[in-house]
Amino acid sequence: MNLPEIKAEFILDKEGKPKGRSSEQYAIRLSVENTPKDTHAVTYYLHSSYYDPVREVRDQASHFCEELTSYGDFDIQVKVRTRDHSILTKRSLYEALAESHGQSSEPTIKEALQNIHDN
Repeated sequence: MNLPEIKAEFILDKEGKPKGRSSEQYAIRLSVENTPKDTHAVTYYLHSSYYDPVREVRDQASHFCEELTSYGDFDIQVKVRTRDHSILTKRSLYEALAESHGQSSEPTIKEALQNIHDN
């Protein structure tokens, strides 16, 4: 059995460039893959600077998708809750974004990755 894995991707505009509230705040979609079939909720624990740093998602069809904005890297912790137990996992935002977009040749995506990494 594969362990649950935190995924992250930039939300892109029609031109394939990262969306955001400003040039340094990027819109990001988090999700969790490889959850057990009986998973009923995922709780995201974000950086304490977020207004709402603890977020629960119950939509299994979307892979427990949660959207946020960020300008820098931090560790995302996740609690995957099933009928019988919970599974905890953690991953850096930069690592998850680099896995999704690291091979991109789009300059604005490369710049966004670098900005997340450096902050």
